[in-house]
Amino acid sequence: MTEQFSMVSVRLEAISKDLNTAATFFFASPTSALGSPKQGDNKTAHHDQITQRQAHQLGDYVFDLHKPLFIDDIYAHPLIVRNDILFGHRIRAFAGTPMIDSLGRKSGVLCTVDTKKRLWSAQDGAVLQAFSRSLQSNVDSYERA
Repeated sequence: MTEQFSMVSVRLEAISKDLNTAATFFFASPTSALGSPKQGDNKTAHHDQITQRQAHQLGDYVFDLHKPLFIDDIYAHPLIVRNDILFGHRIRAFAGTPMIDSLGRKSGVLCTVDTKKRLWSAQDGAVLQAFSRSLQSNVDSYERA
């Protein structure tokens, strides 16, 4: 399992680098092979606790919507209500996509965030979804092993 978490961390760092974002997160569904993180398991790249909590709240929207969500400016987005998601003003832009396993079940959310507003391009979406498919393929392989 530790090897699997290490692979996830390396890929998350690659996503942040490719998209030039502040942080990237993978939030696993409790039913996925990776399950909920244990204390000390790192499935994020370059984060602090407030950023991670805010990204997780936005990731919950993606999980519930069952489709990608791209927010250029959370302060201006109609889905976001001024509540504790804005506490600390860490996240300004968000891009997330659900991860779907080989059986069609939602296994988690892959998302990346930035501290400044930005226009997400179609290329950004394609990169995020390509990483999502690749990561899910590895998780599926792990579940079969």
